[in-house]
Amino acid sequence: MSISSAISRAFVKKSNGGWEKYPRMYWAIDLHGVILDSTYKTDFDEQIIDPACARVLQKLSQKNNACLIIFTASNEEYINNVLQWLSKLDIHFDFVNGNPEVTGNEWCNTSEKFYCEWKPIGL
Repeated sequence: MSISSAISRAFVKKSNGGWEKYPRMYWAIDLHGVILDSTYKTDFDEQIIDPACARVLQKLSQKNNACLIIFTASNEEYINNVLQWLSKLDIHFDFVNGNPEVTGNEWCNTSEKFYCEWKPIGL
């Protein structure tokens, strides 16, 4: 199954699964090892992004019902540089390391683990 097929299936499952409470589907995507290679540098210099990854992130960035969250332990300056670079590629993240749109309730504590789609897709 392709990554695009898995994402399409996830959106169909959301619309059929009674998740109307949340207007968007949330995707937390790790920066290093997923979007970028792990270089272990503290300064960001433009890197190569896998074309298939770029296409998927561009498509998700265009969807009004998708929310992209970048997941990283990088420092703030590095993250800002990455986000600027990705925006030039028409890839836009809504949040960094958090999801303020979905707060906890009596059965869900989102203070340590924010809400997003945690399943590995395409596997």
